[in-house]
Amino acid sequence: MKKTLTKTTALIAFALPSGTVLADQTTKTTAQLAIEQFNECAGSLFSDEFEPAEIDYELSLSKESVLFLSAKWGSRDNTITILTRIRSVGRSAVKEMIITQNGQSSDEPPPTAAKVKEYIGKVFEECPPQKEDYDCADAVIERFNGIEQIVRHNLEYPHVTVEKYTSKEQSFRASKEVRNGIDDYQLTLNGATGHKSFVWRTLRPLTPTTVEEVLHNPPPRVAKNGSDIRKLQACMENITPHIRIIPR
Repeated sequence: MKKTLTKTTALIAFALPSGTVLADQTTKTTAQLAIEQFNECAGSLFSDEFEPAEIDYELSLSKESVLFLSAKWGSRDNTITILTRIRSVGRSAVKEMIITQNGQSSDEPPPTAAKVKEYIGKVFEECPPQKEDYDCADAVIERFNGIEQIVRHNLEYPHVTVEKYTSKEQSFRASKEVRNGIDDYQLTLNGATGHKSFVWRTLRPLTPTTVEEVLHNPPPRVAKNGSDIRKLQACMENITPHIRIIPR
């Protein structure tokens, strides 16, 4: 059936004037035009310190709908990744944003890390890393969590946990409770409050509100790209009407 249909279509096209055939070949659906618009928009973002975007998408057979779209940017020093995607989940189009930074000792962590590192210094005083007393470190850091979150009602202070506590390396995770996502960073130290490295990540639904939440207190290098992150959200918004919702 497919072969017959192909032959018939080819014969009809061959019989038409060349101008008509050309017009038919260049006609694009609104979904294809939306993809082109997104490509153009994406090409103008994160140009200072990032490689060009890696864009992947899938159209329906009729090319009338977008089934999936993702775009990923990586910094030229391979430390920051920005990924956004939109797809059909259940009865709605889901837009997500994932940003990660693998910072070194020379990179600045999020602003909240200053207070966290101050308390880590006190953990080192009460629980010398040479003793590798994880339970001691855990109890002390929990005490400071209580001071900031319960006594002082400090909404900016994250919940800090001890991930690793040995004489050679100590690791602390600072997380913020968010709905439908992840917002945390991990500090790795070596017996002093100056960090060896950190990993910061956020996974959120891509909306104007969540973008502003992410940009409230991120690492400085992420904050530097705040304007383009906001533009990216607007770019993805234009694709939403063309997403095909697959019934479940």
